[in-house]
Amino acid sequence: MLAAVRRSGVPIQRVRPALEVLSKDLGVDHALASRRLYSDGYARLFRLPGYREAEVVADLVRSFGQPIFSHGGAKLTDVLERFWAGDDLGTLVEEFGVPRSELEDVVRVASRRAA
Repeated sequence: MLAAVRRSGVPIQRVRPALEVLSKDLGVDHALASRRLYSDGYARLFRLPGYREAEVVADLVRSFGQPIFSHGGAKLTDVLERFWAGDDLGTLVEEFGVPRSELEDVVRVASRRAA
């Protein structure tokens, strides 16, 4: 799980607070290695942290677990590749059905990682 979150570009500084919430609110110490979480089954949907506006999820049923926008279901990689190829945000909003504020947020986060 940690490897998948890190591959999606989420900084470890965002992961630690989530682990603290699991520990404090659910009583799950060492959540990444917890048999309690393992025995409760696998989550089908993960909301990815690291975005202020965008609702980005990894859904094991849709897009084979690749990060997608909750609104519209577009894969982040598809939208970002089109943006980097020169499409403007207005075109992407229309074609992918993702709110502009979420597109701007994802571009901001992806640009920061690429820098």
